[in-house]
Amino acid sequence: MNVIDHVRDMAAAGLHSNVRLLSSLLLTMSLIECYLASNSIREAMVMANNVYKTLGANAQTLTLLATVCLEDPVTQEKAKTLLDKALTQRPDYIKAVVKKAELLSREQKYEDGIALLRNALANQSDCVLHRILGDFLVAVNEYQEAMDQYSIALSLDPNDQKSLEGMQKMEKEESPTDATQEEDVDDMEGSGEEGDLEGSDSEAAQWADQEQWFGMQ
Repeated sequence: MNVIDHVRDMAAAGLHSNVRLLSSLLLTMSLIECYLASNSIREAMVMANNVYKTLGANAQTLTLLATVCLEDPVTQEKAKTLLDKALTQRPDYIKAVVKKAELLSREQKYEDGIALLRNALANQSDCVLHRILGDFLVAVNEYQEAMDQYSIALSLDPNDQKSLEGMQKMEKEESPTDATQEEDVDDMEGSGEEGDLEGSDSEAAQWADQEQWFGMQ
């Protein structure tokens, strides 16, 4: 029996018992993640819809269904609607915020994403949210604040590889403004040196002409 079959059987058993409702939801979410990982979007959609109908519309089930919808280009708008409903119920629900930020990133609506993440972080601190905010800030050239967000993320979870990679990338790459300024300085210095050298050659040529003239006299 593979992992999907095993988790599916456990989830099905849990759905028949009200006492195990929470564990059933967790197992079902694991099953859906397995389906998505194996690109079985249709099966994941059926399972997510079943959970939605069984447990009703709450932040968790709305986000779960939206997560599956995000995997299919045809259901992107539905995913947006579901996430908006989830965040209306629970503005601080981290999974909903993360998925909404993912959607905004795809649409390159970085300013909207920054506002969303700042609002979510107003009353809580989460490594993933700080890291994603850092990514969005890089996209709008706010490099220093992005570095600050990566630092906060790593202080919350020193093992967060994506935050570390984001920080290391920023340390290696200069901002376009700094790079342009350095190039301008180099050009000015280079021009000055060339000018001095040209002046020296001209003066030398003049002295040579004078020496030749006096020699001829």
